[in-house]
Amino acid sequence: MLEKTSIRKKMKSLRKMNYVFNPDASYNACKIFLQNNQLKKNALVGVYWPINFELDTRPLIKYLSEKKICLALPFINKQRMIFKKWKISDKLAATKYSFYAPLDSSTTVKPSIILVPCLAYDQHGNRVGYGKGFYDKYYYSNKKSNYIGFAYKFQAVEILPTNKYDLKLNSIVSECNFYKIEN
Repeated sequence: MLEKTSIRKKMKSLRKMNYVFNPDASYNACKIFLQNNQLKKNALVGVYWPINFELDTRPLIKYLSEKKICLALPFINKQRMIFKKWKISDKLAATKYSFYAPLDSSTTVKPSIILVPCLAYDQHGNRVGYGKGFYDKYYYSNKKSNYIGFAYKFQAVEILPTNKYDLKLNSIVSECNFYKIEN
């Protein structure tokens, strides 16, 4: 079994190489997400703003915004991740963690559905992220939310090293498939 550090390095490289070869991936993942998740009008969906060649959430963000589904984006406050309500017309600010987040003045919320970026994932709902543990810590205090991994199909691995504090995904959406995790 590979260590998380090795997996991160390998997947970052693979993702960068494959990003340009599948320009429809984000649109396909958006369709697959919508086909497999019945969203109510009062749903609050936590999404991420894509960085580093991640599977792009912007087509899904645009669609959900047009359907008046409430959105939230991650925000780091005192080394802990929270979610802030966000609309497509709201400004984003660059963070010291190299991602974009809502302004500090935005309302803190708890999404019922959270799209989670992955560097790698396995069939058991385990994932590897960037290594800061922000999603893991959030999950540990908010286990009732529906956590959906959002990643390319090639990021799937057979089995990942885990510990008891790691986030467990409820399902995974790729540009090709929807995987429901049986926990």
